[in-house]
Amino acid sequence: MYTEMSLKEALKYFMKGRKVLVLNEYDDKSISAERIEDCLPKEAKYLVDVPAVPNPEFEQAVQDMVEPDQNENDAEGDEQLPPRPTGEETGKRNGSSSGEDEQGRKK
Repeated sequence: MYTEMSLKEALKYFMKGRKVLVLNEYDDKSISAERIEDCLPKEAKYLVDVPAVPNPEFEQAVQDMVEPDQNENDAEGDEQLPPRPTGEETGKRNGSSSGEDEQGRKK
């Protein structure tokens, strides 16, 4: 005996090896019953969303690639420009002009 059910339930039965028929109703009100395996295209590719499985080797490889880059960036950040001379070191006060530019030439 056959009974109507949702696609999800019908697929569960099909996966358990049970016979599942698909009823198709056409515009002219005719009906056909086909096996579900005959309705599914054989050349189609079926994609299923499955949970990811952690791969510790891959995660370690990614960490190994990321860590050297961080160390390089830290080393670059340690390189600082020499400090600028203060007013005391140049003999000039802030905001005052001695009539010379930074290289000692007259303005």
